[in-house]
Amino acid sequence: MVEWKETPQFLKFKKEFILSFNDRYKTLCDVNVNNINNNDISSILDMCHQVAGIAETYDFLSLGKICAISESFLDDFLSNQSKNSKTMLDDLISLLKDSFLLASKGIDPVEIYQDPSMKKIKDLVEAGC
Repeated sequence: MVEWKETPQFLKFKKEFILSFNDRYKTLCDVNVNNINNNDISSILDMCHQVAGIAETYDFLSLGKICAISESFLDDFLSNQSKNSKTMLDDLISLLKDSFLLASKGIDPVEIYQDPSMKKIKDLVEAGC
């Protein structure tokens, strides 16, 4: 019996998933953090939500965690827009860009998940921002 992850359909979906990160990366490159608005943040949040929900299916475990943490951070940012969170928004977007760039090459961004800046954001999210 053929495993699902070895089927042509799965491999096609995984390839499409990986290719989607070129556009996601470009979208984040167009974001000006100094002039970011709630619509921009909502769009990034939605992007993270989509990726977090499916990344594990395609063996992008770290990317799924990065996007889940990012989604929580951005959701809290939209709700509170605390000064502490604002100082980390630039770091988060940079980490997401790097993550999406690696994902576009088929690489799960393990090192970005382990990055000290990502850990600070994760700790902030766990503390309720």
